[in-house]
Amino acid sequence: DTHPRKQATHDTPMEPQLAKSGSSAGRVRHKNVTNDDVLKQEIPWPAMHAQNIIDHHQLEMLFNLDKKPLNAQIATFEAAPAEHVNLFAAMLANVSKDDVVQYILAVLDQMLDTKPALAAAFFELLHDSRGTADAIAPLIKLLPRQTNFILEKSTLILAKMLSYASSFKPAAPDAHADEIVARHTAAVAEFLLTVLKTVDPADGFDKPQAVAVLAALQVVVTGASGRAASCSSRAATRRTRRARPGRPTHRR
Repeated sequence: DTHPRKQATHDTPMEPQLAKSGSSAGRVRHKNVTNDDVLKQEIPWPAMHAQNIIDHHQLEMLFNLDKKPLNAQIATFEAAPAEHVNLFAAMLANVSKDDVVQYILAVLDQMLDTKPALAAAFFELLHDSRGTADAIAPLIKLLPRQTNFILEKSTLILAKMLSYASSFKPAAPDAHADEIVARHTAAVAEFLLTVLKTVDPADGFDKPQAVAVLAALQVVVTGASGRAASCSSRAATRRTRRARPGRPTHRR
């Protein structure tokens, strides 16, 4: 439901679980869904306002985006980028209902696909706030979600943003904000690589979850920081394998 939920305070990598779709409910939940499918749905924004999930200003902002042409959405975002970044972060952090989360992800995905430089607003806010306004963290919290669309879009949006981070030059650089971005990049790279390791070679990589994660990883490594994080994650995995219990040890 759309009851607010408490946001976690850390973005430590989570253990991925590929969704199983054996039941009829699972097949409905994990069917292929497109951005267009999601954006055609009617979201009860007024009801969410009545339940105090969003305030009046957020309601107006959502109405200004909802069902509008993509170029108009981008223009609206660019007119007040920090406000919209905060809006998206609040919606993803405080609303758990799939249709609302999917809607916000679909809007973000389309805008970033059309104009990747919009990602700068997320990093600019992070640097201006000296790391306190982290609008990327709510996206990372979505990674363990079992709905295919949410997994696909959250990984891809994060990949687009984090690959853009390598070329982003903040107006007011902040070291703490840089550390947060580096931590996010490492967490996402580790998650993507870990998911791929869970794929059974006998099944191939054509399952929706594997396809989504592989596509996101290909975008992440287009940025220098993403490549470095991916290499570090792979190296850490190799060290862990070498250090597993049961290996021969030297006797004194």
